[in-house]
Parts: sequence; structure tokens; C-alpha cells
Amino acid sequence: MESPPPTPVPSAPRELSRLAALLRYEILDTPDEAAFDDITQLAARFCGTPIALISLVDQHRQWFKSRLGLDVSETPRQISFCTHTIEGEGVFEVPDATRDPRFADNPLVTGEPDIRFYAGTPLTSADGYNLGTLCVIDRQPRQLSAEQRDTLERLGRQVMRLFEERLQAHHYAEQVALQQALLNSAASAVLITRLDGRISSLNTAAEQLLGYTERMLVGHSLTATLFPQEALARRAAILSKERGEQIEAGFEVLIAPLQDGQRAMREWRLLHRNGSEVPVLLNISAIHDELELLRGYIVSAYDLAHQENLQLQLRQIAAQVPGMLFQFCWRPNQQSSFPYLSEGVEAIYGLSGAQIATSIGPIYSAVHPDDRASLLASIREAASSLSPWHFEHRINHPRKGLIWVEARATPLRQPDGSVLWHGLVTDITERKAEQLELDRQQEMNRRLLEALSEAVIACDAQGNLTLFNNTARLWHGLDACVLPPERWPDHYHLYQADGSTPLPWEQAPLLRALRGEHVRNAEMAILLDGVARHVSANADPLFASDGQQSGAVVVMHDITERKRIEKLQREFVSTVSHELRTPLTSITASLALICSGTMGEVPD
Repeated sequence: MESPPPTPVPSAPRELSRLAALLRYEILDTPDEAAFDDITQLAARFCGTPIALISLVDQHRQWFKSRLGLDVSETPRQISFCTHTIEGEGVFEVPDATRDPRFADNPLVTGEPDIRFYAGTPLTSADGYNLGTLCVIDRQPRQLSAEQRDTLERLGRQVMRLFEERLQAHHYAEQVALQQALLNSAASAVLITRLDGRISSLNTAAEQLLGYTERMLVGHSLTATLFPQEALARRAAILSKERGEQIEAGFEVLIAPLQDGQRAMREWRLLHRNGSEVPVLLNISAIHDELELLRGYIVSAYDLAHQENLQLQLRQIAAQVPGMLFQFCWRPNQQSSFPYLSEGVEAIYGLSGAQIATSIGPIYSAVHPDDRASLLASIREAASSLSPWHFEHRINHPRKGLIWVEARATPLRQPDGSVLWHGLVTDITERKAEQLELDRQQEMNRRLLEALSEAVIACDAQGNLTLFNNTARLWHGLDACVLPPERWPDHYHLYQADGSTPLPWEQAPLLRALRGEHVRNAEMAILLDGVARHVSANADPLFASDGQQSGAVVVMHDITERKRIEKLQREFVSTVSHELRTPLTSITASLALICSGTMGEVPD
């Protein structure tokens, strides 16, 4: 009796990614929603079935976001039809479950809800993961028409659109709440203005810095309320002269640099409610909507009176970071410098901050000579493209000797044409040593596999061949190919132990191990160019660290010579037996005649 098709076995990494994608939509175990119920109603109506479900398949169950004609909210994954749907593409249809060996004994078929017909279309995320299904079920065998299949697929895509819209709405609400939380928790004073410079909101820090409540400032002009008019007039005169056009002494003074594509950052003195002046570093940024239309401005005011305290906090934080935090100002044709260096510079380079505050020379000298050219080339490339910089290189440390470091930084173009880098350098010597040891072990394993006189073949959980050592290639006359397991015996010339009967594909030792068997001393033959090579195979399943089966491996030993000797032994015994049989028969007959007394009495 032919065994039923195996239940789909998903790849462990692929399945983990699929589950992560499902969780990302944050929809499991959520209340019923009319929009999803409408789709199951439409699916049942178009397909003419009493049951329709929106099913999401997690690690242990299938949970129904919407259900029509079914009372339960979930069923175990191992008995679900939807597990088969998410392992494929397009509509998965079972015309009669009682006649399908995969489902005939399924409790959902033999008992409630008495499934006979099933059709499901996968709910596929934008990144290609099947999260679940939109399925229709009937208690009578049947088959969908082409129009019904097309409708089911279209409705499935609508379900995914609802998922995306629901997720976007959730994220938008989160972003609004997060922005408000950030605004309220920011250490700097932040004011939001409309296009005309009137204040629309401000955070708690701004209230504390300026002495006003939000209600007192909303709707009022930022510059008319908080800026000394004399300072605005002086700045307007300077800008008018530089730009060759009249700049009014108002909000235009603050946003003029933005119109020129420059950063609007400058020190100002703002008016406190009590009449005093507060020194601040003011930064203005434009607010654009999703269509890139200008909607207003963010004005952040950094209290310079607290600058020393913040610098102290920065040093304390930097002291906890393993490595060196830095700001590096790159000037291609001038002397570069480090505006900021944490105390970790000594641990990384064996240098003090004073030694390299004005020049990169001492650091460049500490770099291993073989790495210097590529280090400078990577810096120039990142500075040119303003792309994140990442580079691993060696350092000759005065105390530690040769060490490996990893440098990461983000470059920002400055108004004067220089590039300001914010980055971190960490010691990765230990990690490099571990990686080199791992590489060495992997190379050793590879060489050992290639040197073995036995053939070693492995596959992943989907049956794709992943390892074919040199001996295997020699014996089969082929390398590993992308083939389904049922084609292995024909493609790789596999025969039963007699060397003439083709090996059934389900008896291939590697496939048996992929199904969970531990195969020992299974004899078969490889027929190449008319010559049979007899082998004995041992095969076992392979498991990942999480306990999930990740594939299988088979090791084959050449027993051709042993088989030849056994054949010679059988032929020798047969020949000797035949040659001795005739004279022994004559002697036996003569002795029997003598002993019978026919020839007279025999002397003792």
C-alpha cells in the first residue's frame, strides 16, 4: 500500500521569519471586525459554501480572525488544512477530503464540522510570507469554477490590504503618541509654528525655559513675543546685505537660511516671561507632509546655561560605552580635527585626547601599514557619498600589540563644505580571533570531507541537496543538482543491491532519514557507465539548535570488493561440491555392497 504524501515540513529559518511577519501585524487574538466579516460573507456567497474563514496560522494553531458557519475560534495547526495552503502558492483545493489520503483520517473530516470540500488562498505579506488563508469549506464534495477561484484570490488580496491599512493606522496612532511623548519628554525646549511663524504648540521644557504656559503662547507670533526686536533688526540688516534683498525683522530672519538650503542654527537670547533673557542655541527645521508640502516649522531651543552639565552627563555616558566615541571634522584640503573624543581613545589607540585633538596624524600612524590605504579610501568614499561608514582594520597599540578594531560613523555635510562624522570605534580583537578559529574549523571540515574515501551527501529540510563531497561526485559522475527527491534514483543512477533493479525513490536512504529514520547498513548499487558500484549506506536526520529538523545526511561505504569476494567464495564452494560429489557416490555404493555380505564375509 502506498504511503500518504508527507505533511509539509517548513524550513526552520523561513518559518521563524514567517511567524515574525505574522506577529508584526499585531492581529492575533483581536476582537471581531466588521470589515473582515464582510469579506468572509462575500467569499461564502460567491463560492456557494456554508463556511468561510479568515485563518492565521501561528506556531501551534490556526486562529480565525473572521468565521462564518463555524463556532470555534481556533483549531490545532497539525490538523489544519490551511497549513498545506500556506506552504504553496495560489489556491489550494481539496475536492473530496474523504478520498484524499492527507485528510481522510483528519478529525475535522471524520467529525465536526464534517469537512468534505476545502479551498483556500494564501494571505501573502508584502515581503512574501504566507501568514494564513482566506478559505471556504463545504460539507459536500465539490470543485470551484475558474471564476470562483479568481474571486477567492481577489478577496484574499483585499484581506491583506485590510491588514496593511489596519497596521498603518495602528502605527500612525503610535507615531502620533510617540511624537507627543517625545515632544513632552525632550530636554530641549521645542515650539511648533505655522507657516506664518505663529506658535501652534510647545512642550513642557519650553514652558519651563520661558515661564509661559502653552495656552499663553499658542496663536501668538514667535518672534514678536519671544525675541528682542533690536536683535532681530540687526540680524535682518546683515541678511539683507548678504542676500541683496530686503529681509523683514520678523520670522523671515529665522527661516532665511532654510530657503538657501542651509541649516538654520544660531545662538539667540529669548525673552523670559519675567523680563530676563535666556541664552539658547536655536535650531529651526521645516515640517513637510507625505507629499513634501511645507506645513510649518519646528523650533528647538537648547539652553546654553545647562551646557556644562550636559557635557558632564555625556562624559559619564561615554565612559560606559565599550570603545571610543568621537566627532571628527573632515576637511579634504585642510587640517582635519576631532571636536569631541571620549576617554576610550587611550584604550583603542594608546593616545591621549590632546595628542590627536587637532590632527589625525597620530591615529593614522597607529594603523597597520597594510590597512592605511584602504582606510583612507573608505573615508573618502563615505565623505563623498555621505553614506554610513563601516571599516575593520588593525592597530599597533603601544601596550596591547596588534589589535583589531571596528569603526562606524555617520557623515554629515556642514555649511562650510566640511564633513562632520559622529562615530564609535570598538576593540574586536577577541571576536576576530573567534571568527578566524571558526573559519579554520570550517576549512578543516571541508578538507576532511573532500579527503574521505566514503561518499557524503546532505540535504536541507526541503530536500534540496546541500553537500556532495568529492567521492560522491566521483561515484555518481555528477555534482549536486536542484531536483525533487523522487528524481534522485534516476538522475544519480541508484539501484537495489542486485545492481539491476531501479531503486524506488521512497527507499533512498537520504530521503528515509529526511523523514526521521535512522538508516543502518542499507545496501544498494550505483550504476555508472554500465559498471555497478555496491555501497552500504548509513543515514540520519539533522537537527538545528532549536530542535527543529534542518535536513539529513547519508554516508556511503564502497563494498564492491567485499561483494566480489563473497561471489568468488560461493562459486568455489559450488565447484568443489560438484567435483567431489561423483567419486564419493561410487565409493559409498561400493562400501554398501561390501557391508551387505554379497561378496562374502568381511574380515574384522
